[in-house]
Amino acid sequence: MNRRRFIKLGGYLSFATAATGCLNDRDNAPENGTRGARNNTETSGTEEVEPGEVIVREETVAESPYGDDIPAKRLRIMSTKKASVEVTVRNPDGEEIYHAEMSLHGSGELADIEIGRAGDYEINAAVNSEEYEGTWRVGRGFTDASVQVTDDGVEIGASPELGTLVLTRMSGHPDTVEPDTYTNVSEVEPFARAFDRLDDCIQDDSPEHCIHPPEDAWERLDNPDDHPTATMRVRGREFGTVLGYMVESGKESANLYRRDSGYPGYMEGYYIERDGEFYVAYLSSGLSASQPAGPF
Repeated sequence: MNRRRFIKLGGYLSFATAATGCLNDRDNAPENGTRGARNNTETSGTEEVEPGEVIVREETVAESPYGDDIPAKRLRIMSTKKASVEVTVRNPDGEEIYHAEMSLHGSGELADIEIGRAGDYEINAAVNSEEYEGTWRVGRGFTDASVQVTDDGVEIGASPELGTLVLTRMSGHPDTVEPDTYTNVSEVEPFARAFDRLDDCIQDDSPEHCIHPPEDAWERLDNPDDHPTATMRVRGREFGTVLGYMVESGKESANLYRRDSGYPGYMEGYYIERDGEFYVAYLSSGLSASQPAGPF
């Protein structure tokens, strides 16, 4: 399918790639795993772009199985100055799946490509005839990718998502939740390390990753002293591993608790049972390891 387009954006746009909400499935992947082939050719009549303007001269999306294994990731091409940009994306097998040529001036363009299959995709960019390359790491735990041109240079690729895994010992669990077993979660390395940290915090709560809940943390549950908490920073694939485990199909409805007015005081998160005691894990985004999280 061929289509011509001339895009003029009447202002400066900011495309910030940021970590999304942590316990959301973020299930916005395309319904099927393919995208239609497209080849756009644009002759605008002028090679000079004005501030806030994007001129797309050519954009080709190969017909290829991009997958729907994970919520789809997208590519943004942006520039804070006047630039001619040519971008090519290749899949892990080295096959070209996207190509675009455009001129930008203080604005950006959301590329017509979505990838829902984990892997390392290659991005090659030519900015004002200078060549650059980078890796688009697709997977849970990584943001959308970007080709960003500024006065400081050219940045290519996706950023690892950052978050904090918070683990708290509880005196029970809501009736609507069927806790997972420690035997299961301990096979996931970040969970195993978080439990080790919590055990250490029970012995000595002085390290900054140990949080002592305030007296008013719960309204109806036991003494907050009985609910020690440990925190642990996770990033990139580790972040994605924890998030993926919590929201995996078949687990979310049974183990993941959302706040419910019928169960005041219980912490939102993923419930786990170990040796007759109950724990709740919560994945927060962007908090430092020493910051309180959850209900505190």
